[in-house]
Amino acid sequence: IRGEIDIENYHKELALVVDYIVDKLNLHIVFVPHIYSDLRAISDLLENIDDSIIRNHITIAPCIQGDEGVNYLFSIYKKSEFVIGTRFHSNVCSLAMKKFTIGLIVLDRVKYLYDYFGLSKQAVTLEGGFSKNIIDILIKSKPVSNKSIDDARIKTLQFYKDNITLNY
Repeated sequence: IRGEIDIENYHKELALVVDYIVDKLNLHIVFVPHIYSDLRAISDLLENIDDSIIRNHITIAPCIQGDEGVNYLFSIYKKSEFVIGTRFHSNVCSLAMKKFTIGLIVLDRVKYLYDYFGLSKQAVTLEGGFSKNIIDILIKSKPVSNKSIDDARIKTLQFYKDNITLNY
């Protein structure tokens, strides 16, 4: 983990991002829990968001495990305008789906992922007023195909095709 995170500030800053996405981008927000502890984190965040925004502009996806859950949750990412995520897999998969993705750096591996693909400007450390960094990225965002991501995606898919056999 990239150091201690001030949870109170984290929630306050994410609430500002939510307000911006709803008020300025006029988008609906879907929180996607990957593990059960994410439900508590989402609930804690919602305590910092106006109730009318929660009722009218926010959906929480179900927390479904296994292959069925993966397919369902990643279909949400695929249909998204963009993704903002802390989980490594939400970042990897969203980038592989060619979604404009902003990584919130909680884990070093998320930072390394963005550095590796030359997308460091889309990775945000959770220090101070980080909401401004996220909003600035959204203002300037233009989803761009990244050849190195495309190449890695093709290589990974080929690896699984060549080496993995599913026996059901």
